Amino acid sequence: MNRYARHLRRGFTAVELLAALALASVLMVAVLGVIGAVGRTRGTLARHAGPNPWLSEIPMALRQDLQDGRTLDASGGTGGFKVQGYGALDPATLIRTHKPAEISYRVRQAGSCSVLVREQRTFDDRTGVQLFTQIVAWDVATLTLKDVQWPHRVHLLVTPAMPGGPSVDQVLVLE
Repeated sequence: MNRYARHLRRGFTAVELLAALALASVLMVAVLGVIGAVGRTRGTLARHAGPNPWLSEIPMALRQDLQDGRTLDASGGTGGFKVQGYGALDPATLIRTHKPAEISYRVRQAGSCSVLVREQRTFDDRTGVQLFTQIVAWDVATLTLKDVQWPHRVHLLVTPAMPGGPSVDQVLVLE
């Protein structure tokens, strides 16, 4: 077969087929990751009925930050508390980095709604102090730590801003 006849043949080479297969695989993994994340979020929302579905997530978030903490300042009254320790979250992924941080939980006004926010100040030698703020729950009037027996246990009381709404009254045992 001469050079010109080879150019007239139609079809794909094995390298082209492998490249297309690799690209399709990468795209499929990305799409399945998005579908999985949507499914997990939907499942979380389905498990928590009521006007404030995130209210039941508060004890889990607080427990983790308190367990990673080294000092606790609960003198904020009903407005929140501050803990210093190694409970920093990566702002992009929300995965714990265990870097030194000061974490504050406070009730803030956002327009006509009151929200519980988590403020994180991380200390980095290269970049200095970095601030990361995250909304934990909305419709929260007060956040109080009572009967604090640091570092073993704390009594968490979260009251809703809406009268008659769900509240959290739970003792957190810290391991």
